[in-house]
Amino acid sequence: MNRSPAGYLHPVAATDFFGVLASVMGVGMSLAPLFQVRRVLDRGRADDISQVFYLIIPNSLGVITNVGTLLVVRRYQTAV
Repeated sequence: MNRSPAGYLHPVAATDFFGVLASVMGVGMSLAPLFQVRRVLDRGRADDISQVFYLIIPNSLGVITNVGTLLVVRRYQTAV
């Protein structure tokens, strides 16, 4: 919440809050495969790592949702 000069709190729009939250979560999710790489390097084997589950499915869904979001935003964005 933002404070005005008089000390009163102003509410923050939910879209602003969730936009920041989604960005932080997106960065965390994009780094998740690196933790798997670290685990494989530490152990020297990758017997229990599913390539489909940890790499292909999440990244494919991420691309689909990002492209969909960009298309919707571009469709409703006003010309500047």
